[in-house]
Amino acid sequence: MNTRNFYIQYHNADNLQSYPFLETDYKTSISDLFLDNSIRRDSWISTRKKQVEKAMNDFCFLIVGKTENTKNYYLWSFFRMDEWNFHERDAFYEVFGNGFCFNRPILLNKFDEFKNFKQFCGNFGIGFQCINKQPFLKKLQSFAKKEIHRHKITFPSFNESLPLLEKKDIEQKKSNSIIALLNERMQAVDTQERFTKLNQLLRKDKEIVHALKKVANYRCQFPNCNANIIMKNRENYVEVAHIKPVKEGGKSIIGNLLVLCPNHHKEFDYGYLEIKKQTKKTIAGILNGKNFSINLIN
Repeated sequence: MNTRNFYIQYHNADNLQSYPFLETDYKTSISDLFLDNSIRRDSWISTRKKQVEKAMNDFCFLIVGKTENTKNYYLWSFFRMDEWNFHERDAFYEVFGNGFCFNRPILLNKFDEFKNFKQFCGNFGIGFQCINKQPFLKKLQSFAKKEIHRHKITFPSFNESLPLLEKKDIEQKKSNSIIALLNERMQAVDTQERFTKLNQLLRKDKEIVHALKKVANYRCQFPNCNANIIMKNRENYVEVAHIKPVKEGGKSIIGNLLVLCPNHHKEFDYGYLEIKKQTKKTIAGILNGKNFSINLIN
């Protein structure tokens, strides 16, 4: 039994003009919010602190600050950090794990000891940091324990050193979270803006295309297709096709993308395609005389 470390991460809602997690409307006062802690989010925070690499299997509190007449600080969520993913392009870590949101974010300003805690955290300008030596930690832990007990949330013991998630489970959580984030981003793109740079065609949907290929394990989604085109990196070559073409207003979003081998991609683009049924989860129809039904990546 080893005592785990505890960290905090700060989310400045004033600067970011948003609350953590996409379903929460920033215009709503925090005192009026009711967060659904039955939703298990895979991705909890992002940070540029390399320190997060050594914090796996430890716990983290997420604190949100917003000016509502005065600057208020709220305890928003609590989670165990199971794995991280480093995004090289933007140089930040995304942290995954098991956790929950507090049904009602807890106002921290009202506690006398909070002032010293805020100063210890550099008025939260430090960002991700360990708070083991801070007396206010006991108060934060008490809030987490009450929430766990009140809502009967299944959660690891604070004092147990637990094994990390299996690598395949972590990779699946990463992929799901990344695709959800990229899908949200692509919803806002009205058209696939394209431009030529250094004789290469670059597209705004590059990230979600790469993520979908990975989730499909670089295999064609068309039924009974065993196309095998091995590249130098030993991955199988596949492409991502738009069900509704870009030129007709189709977007690079979940429900409109298929991972296909080059042959089936060209057949979808230029062959005789009749779609009989299409939902967010499946597409079925006839392609050049062959019936097909495909479960979409969702």
